[in-house]
Amino acid sequence: MATLGDCVPTTSGNWKKRWTADTPPDKRDLMGWLQDGLRIGAPSHFSLDQRAPIIALACENTEEHGVPTTAWTSTEVRAVAIAQAIVPEISRRHIGRILLTADLKPHRSRHGLNSKRDPLKNEKIIAINKVCKQAAHLENIGVLTFSLDEMTGIQALERIAPDKPSRSGKVRCIEYEYKRHGTLCFLGAFRVATGKLTSLIRPRRTD
Repeated sequence: MATLGDCVPTTSGNWKKRWTADTPPDKRDLMGWLQDGLRIGAPSHFSLDQRAPIIALACENTEEHGVPTTAWTSTEVRAVAIAQAIVPEISRRHIGRILLTADLKPHRSRHGLNSKRDPLKNEKIIAINKVCKQAAHLENIGVLTFSLDEMTGIQALERIAPDKPSRSGKVRCIEYEYKRHGTLCFLGAFRVATGKLTSLIRPRRTD
């Protein structure tokens, strides 16, 4: 049912034509005229009781159904749906349309990282906070406190040509070809008492 905000002139015109074309005995109540009319086309061959299991199937792991792939495709969903007698027959394209209505794309994936709980997390936080609080005092007696981090295996790349600056009607052009200069290790040291950051670059982190 269309609301006033969704109504376009074509829709209101169709309502008017429908109202004037009917004879008085066929007049329906006003709310009935706001309903969509019968549409042209064959009804769906698959019931909700068939479409719902297909959608649920695409949300499950493939190995649970003996599928030798890591992700579902319309072909695999179709084969399993028929093998499990969810439907007697269905095309791969129709499987795609059913998944599209549920906004499902089981053939796509992305990587994620599950956080691992550290049983000593609270104890470590307390110890680090204690060291940070004592950093200024330790500095006065000649003991330096650093917070260290590293990024290993950074590629040292150099563009073979400088960038071309932007001009009227053109954006800045960056050379895509580059030279490789091996990999480097970047070490960063934060001096806790003073807040000074010191960096160090070495071919290997053990150097």
